[in-house]
Amino acid sequence: MELYLDQVRPIEKTVAIFTPGMDDLFGFNSFTSREPGWSKDNKLRQDFDKAESMGIAKVFEYNWSGNILDYFKAEDDFIVFLQERYEFAKKWGADSITISVHSAGNALSYKAINTLTEWMKRDEIEMKINIVGMGSPAAESGKAFSLITNETKGQFRNFWSPFDFISRPTASNPDSQMILSGHGGYFNNFDVIQADLSIAIGRDVTIGY
Repeated sequence: MELYLDQVRPIEKTVAIFTPGMDDLFGFNSFTSREPGWSKDNKLRQDFDKAESMGIAKVFEYNWSGNILDYFKAEDDFIVFLQERYEFAKKWGADSITISVHSAGNALSYKAINTLTEWMKRDEIEMKINIVGMGSPAAESGKAFSLITNETKGQFRNFWSPFDFISRPTASNPDSQMILSGHGGYFNNFDVIQADLSIAIGRDVTIGY
């Protein structure tokens, strides 16, 4: 992968976070247990790793089992995880935190992201929150994400697909963009990757493979 930035080094640095949804039969398999490193085989993660090698991103993966029985614990654990990344972002001098969330990860991450805005207000920190939703079944969290990103001068983009019935409830969101993908294909979709990177670093990015 190559990133083409019109010969302009981006001025925005981002802390990028990847957050998954359910795994294995939508989480209803009691033996579901997602392994750490789940994002590393995806093109979206690999392209953000390239941005990290350029000094414009720091990439983190949130891992939880993907088992529906662990959902509420994972929701609370993500608050702790996000607080640690927020503290890192302040020390690193990040311009933004970019959170890419898939499927049920959209609803799971809402409480933590809303808490993040409270920390930023408390600390009087100006930092953009960017959110990229993929295959989300949660229309209400999408509406909330629009408000949060507008408040912090960040961006929200929601991707849905007519081939992904889980994502259809978010199709009417004004920040939604239709792509052609199955539910598991968003992390490897060219349109998602290009938009996610562009939002994260504040520059239109052209990707060449």
